Amino acid sequence: MGRKPTTGGVEPKANRIQLTFSYRGKRYRPTLDLAPTQANLRHAARRLEEIKHKIRTGSFVFAEEFPGYRFLDAVTVTVTRARPTFDQVADAFLASIGGLDFATRESYRKILNAHWRSKFGKLRIDEIRYGELAAHIGGRPWGSMKTRNNVASVGRLVFGFAHADELIERNPMDRIKTLRVQKAPPDPYAVEEAEALLAGILADWGEHDANYFEFAFFTGLRPSEEIALLWSDADLQAGRLRVERARVMGRDKATTKTYVARLLELCPRSLEVLRRQRELTGLADREVFTHPSGDRYRDLQAQLKRWDHTHKRLGLRRRVPYQTRHTSVTWNLMTGKNLLWVAEQHGHSPAVMLKTYARWTSGATEEDIEAIRCAMAAAPMRGFANGFATRVPLRTTKPLIVLAEREGFEPSIRV
Repeated sequence: MGRKPTTGGVEPKANRIQLTFSYRGKRYRPTLDLAPTQANLRHAARRLEEIKHKIRTGSFVFAEEFPGYRFLDAVTVTVTRARPTFDQVADAFLASIGGLDFATRESYRKILNAHWRSKFGKLRIDEIRYGELAAHIGGRPWGSMKTRNNVASVGRLVFGFAHADELIERNPMDRIKTLRVQKAPPDPYAVEEAEALLAGILADWGEHDANYFEFAFFTGLRPSEEIALLWSDADLQAGRLRVERARVMGRDKATTKTYVARLLELCPRSLEVLRRQRELTGLADREVFTHPSGDRYRDLQAQLKRWDHTHKRLGLRRRVPYQTRHTSVTWNLMTGKNLLWVAEQHGHSPAVMLKTYARWTSGATEEDIEAIRCAMAAAPMRGFANGFATRVPLRTTKPLIVLAEREGFEPSIRV
């Protein structure tokens, strides 16, 4: 007589029926005292589904379901031992990601401390239900959907770690979806705005800060890349700069954000900034841009405060310093630079460029384009900021904004 058919976790075993399922990280194969007939196999399959449902909902008691199981004492010991709390699993997860960048690990740690441990830290990982998690994520106001997604993502990683370690049957966070986020488009500066801002920073804070932001506008470096630049990266004779490192949260990384080093061709304006900066920091032969005291920049906070102060004093619409990068990309594209060249210079893929920027010349006039070319080729007019707030700029940023699609790029994790 042939072997009875098997149904996912249910199979004949001599004159009995064996069930197979996982419970708290261990696989069990108890048997039912039923002959393996077609009807009994169907009955066993239904019972197995009931058992799995009880395990998922936390109502399963092994001794009640299988009081005659011959290894019941071992089950009790295993169940007692396999009860780590969320905190313990979170600690094990953080220990497992040592190969990630420090900034990423630190962001995960902060999110766990701020949003997860106080609520679930002392609970057993296998007793935390989907409903509690859904209420935690969906039942509170978030400053932004991006923050909400970041918090949910870190929780999903911890429960995913527990699932991979066979501490839970499935990841309950998988049912909590990542919501779509409308990213703000690039918001570049018009040439006259940038020149007025740079002149204002020079007047307010001096040559160190003015050079720092001028270089940002005319190279498009990421802020984390600019503060990590060394003089050994610069070739003033060839007019080139090697970009291969970054500094994040006070720590140096031997890679850029995209893990690709690039060779930047300096326009005459950015090359002139380097020559001026050489007089300020070149003798130290270390970082290109530093505090006026000579101390290195650990992060971007001091520059941000000075940037905001000068914006407010001049009456300029406030934007984040990262817009210097978007401005550089836009200016290069408006002046007709090749798309692939611009992408390589700024450390993007052509796909990102096409996704982020669309109609390169819409709203731009020959006057705008000529102003950009002149700015890239020559030093600014001194005193440009004087009276800026009392006169109408030749052209505001509005025509430049329409150059971008409604999607930005390079978000950072914030808590």
